[in-house]
This record gives sequence, structure tokens and C-alpha cells, in this order.
Amino acid sequence: APGAAPGTAASPGGKPAPGVPAEPPPGDPNVPPPGGQPGAPGSPGGQRQGPQVEISGVVEFPGWKRGQVRINAFDGPHADHGTGAPKIIGEVRIDQPGPFTLTVPQGAGAVYLEAAVDEDEDGRPGPLDPQGKATGYPIQVDASPVTGATIVMERRAPPGGTKTGGDF
Repeated sequence: APGAAPGTAASPGGKPAPGVPAEPPPGDPNVPPPGGQPGAPGSPGGQRQGPQVEISGVVEFPGWKRGQVRINAFDGPHADHGTGAPKIIGEVRIDQPGPFTLTVPQGAGAVYLEAAVDEDEDGRPGPLDPQGKATGYPIQVDASPVTGATIVMERRAPPGGTKTGGDF
């Protein structure tokens, strides 16, 4: 109908007909998702509000073979199960080891910066995927950018009885 958005029906006044959406449905492949990279404002895991500060550095992993590097900033350590699971407060993914920059809330205090290489390329870090923590773990974040963070990746030993398929 004239004056209606593409794909919608219009009532005589040019407004969408009752019960007919004026916007594309969620997940429409023709509409880009909000936000950019994971952790960007408006993207999954990126419900960021207020001032942000950058943490930049480098991921070192001379034994890298393949797989994206996922760098997460947590608000607490994983070993402290008494306070619940830590929350991701910043995240970035890079195609291979090297320089990175991510943002976290300004004044976050102790930030636990960790990385994992999705070497088996299954979309998530697993028990055999290489991992690492930033030197100086945790990193203290106040109002100023943090530069020079270094994460050295290491291969993890397989748990007892696990077969590795000869990759290690």
C-alpha cells in the first residue's frame, strides 16, 4: 500500500494495519545486528554503560597453529567459586596472536585478563585449547588507559586418559 513500509500492510490512514508489524522481525537477515565486535556496546555480552577505558597489549604464542584468539576481561578470578562465576566486562577476538585493544568500565579495579585460542575451531574454548593470563594478573584499572598488557599463551596438558589425536 502507498506510504507503508516495505513488507507491511497499511490502513487507510497510511499507518500499519492493526496486528501487522511496521519493522522487520527479529533476526531478519537483511538487517545488520546492533553493535560490532563481541563486547561492543549493543552486542551480546556488551551491555556496557558509563565511561569506558582501554586495555591494550599483545598476545604471545609462538606455537600458534590456527584458531581465533578470544581475550576476556573478568571482574573476578575463576578460582574463587565462593562468590559465583566472574562476569565478562570486556571482550575482543583477534584472528591470530598479536596486538589487541579492548574496553572495560572505567574504575573497574582488579581486572582478570585471560585469553584462549580456539585451536580446534569449535567456537568456544575447550580443555585442550591453549590458554593464558596477563602478566601482573589481575590488572588494576582506574580512569587511565592501560597499555603494555602481555598474555603468554600455553598449551594445556590433557586430563588423564584424554586422547589428543596426535596434534600435541
